[in-house]
Amino acid sequence: MLDWIFTNTDSKKNVDVAQKTGINETTISRILNGRVKKTKQETLRAVNVAYGNVFNPEWLRGQSDVMLLADLAQTAPEVSTNMHQQAPIVTSDYATMLHVNALIAAKDEAYESLKGKLEAKEETITELHGRLADKDALIKEKDRTINLLQRMLEQMQDSSCNTTHTVLMAAEEES
Repeated sequence: MLDWIFTNTDSKKNVDVAQKTGINETTISRILNGRVKKTKQETLRAVNVAYGNVFNPEWLRGQSDVMLLADLAQTAPEVSTNMHQQAPIVTSDYATMLHVNALIAAKDEAYESLKGKLEAKEETITELHGRLADKDALIKEKDRTINLLQRMLEQMQDSSCNTTHTVLMAAEEES
């Protein structure tokens, strides 16, 4: 796949592919040098989407020997008929149909991936709301404790002032 990209597109270096696909350049290098046993499907899809969905989705899944959709169209029968014996489907229509089906499959996979990520984010938000509620309860408890301590301090200060006032009054009476 990368060899085809380097040969047939304006991407001539790993960094070009990395920038176009959003995949880490190190990952591109590891794939190119055979240091990756099996490339992840999401990586293959990202490359395919970045380069216009030219690759056969079945080839990406390891289910076909035909890498490019254009080549797949050439291996299809020149004219075939559908099950209802309607108008024949010619090769260019077949290639278009395969390309559209590949786009639909890619969109469906992207949708499912985003849906899963959204559900994970919603779970995280729910967890954070719970933690926030716990922290709010703790803050309210601390506020109550602070208010109680402030009232106790005020009472002690009032009591101390009253005691001092009583002592001063007693000293004045003696003199």
